[in-house]
Amino acid sequence: MDSRGRAGESTQLREGALRPAARDAPGADHVRAPARGARERDAGSAGGACRAGQGDRGRRRAGRARPRGRERAASRSDRTVRRRGAVRRLARLAGCLALGATAAGCGGHERVIPWLARPATTVPIPRYVPAAPPDAPPCDDLRYAGTQGVNSVTDEYGLAVRNGRSQTCALEGHPAVVVPPGGPGPLSVIATERDATVPPGFPAQGARFGLRPGQEAHVTLLVVRPCDHGRGSDARQRLRAFLPMGDAQTSFTILTCRGQGAVMSVGVLAPPEQRRKLRTWPLRTSLSLPHAVTAGTTSSYRVRLTNVSQRPFRFPYCPTFAARLNGRDRFGRLNCEPMGTLAPGAHATFAMRRLISAKLPSGQYELRWSLMDETLKFDVVARGSLSVRH
Repeated sequence: MDSRGRAGESTQLREGALRPAARDAPGADHVRAPARGARERDAGSAGGACRAGQGDRGRRRAGRARPRGRERAASRSDRTVRRRGAVRRLARLAGCLALGATAAGCGGHERVIPWLARPATTVPIPRYVPAAPPDAPPCDDLRYAGTQGVNSVTDEYGLAVRNGRSQTCALEGHPAVVVPPGGPGPLSVIATERDATVPPGFPAQGARFGLRPGQEAHVTLLVVRPCDHGRGSDARQRLRAFLPMGDAQTSFTILTCRGQGAVMSVGVLAPPEQRRKLRTWPLRTSLSLPHAVTAGTTSSYRVRLTNVSQRPFRFPYCPTFAARLNGRDRFGRLNCEPMGTLAPGAHATFAMRRLISAKLPSGQYELRWSLMDETLKFDVVARGSLSVRH
């Protein structure tokens, strides 16, 4: 240090200040800052708040000024960074303009519901149990409803309960079947745990329900009789059935096997099948497909659904869709929960994916996308052209 307390310039510092690169001729991408004195105002101070502080260099004390060569080197470095930043901003702007052409642009871009791989499903059926008032009387009109053959060893018998009253009556459970002694063969009677003959939505294990005036409930009885028909072992047997509540009863005759007997499965009392209007979707669909896809890869595309009705629309459940390419369907379940409710004329866009078979020859193909409604029909349909290459 010298007598004034300042550090002496080292050999390295002096060499940096006299570096020959500072006197090189400027290139095409270089702007040389004009020479200025120790107290000359920096021209960069006119740049506004984003260049704050650079214009104050000229007001620094002369004793703290750095060698002029270093100032020029710093200025060259700063100019280079600023030029690179401008190039990056122009590149981002060009990218935004390109993406805007595909509805995925910058700012205010279209919201796309993401792809979610889900297996296809059947149309859900709401629970159907007609209400029965707590004080509803038991139904009391039981009668035999007929029989029909199911196959060579199985027969189906039906019992019906009609409400002839002026108020709702209640039913629940399995009817009781009594087998009189002295029959042609043993008869095993069991209760069906899960009755497949009940109407859609009614619990297969049964439930308490109400039967309105004029309505008719039913119950199914299946009889399995593996008789030897060639030896004439067929026989008839008279049975009696009772409702689980009240004193209503009826008699009927079944076919059984002489000596060998049969097995009877008694179903649950069930209400008449409900009548409801199956819903369709008031939607128009369109596709946004890539120009070309490669065989053996998974292609991404978009589906837009537009509400063409005059009322808000919301899916009651997420339906099944089908994407057909070259005659082969791929099924899945639409990721509809994020859509919410569509106002009249509004639309929702969904991201979709489709595996392109590696065996598919190069060429132009039609992609057919459709949505299944409650009628089990694929009525919401869109088509687009897809180029496949290898």
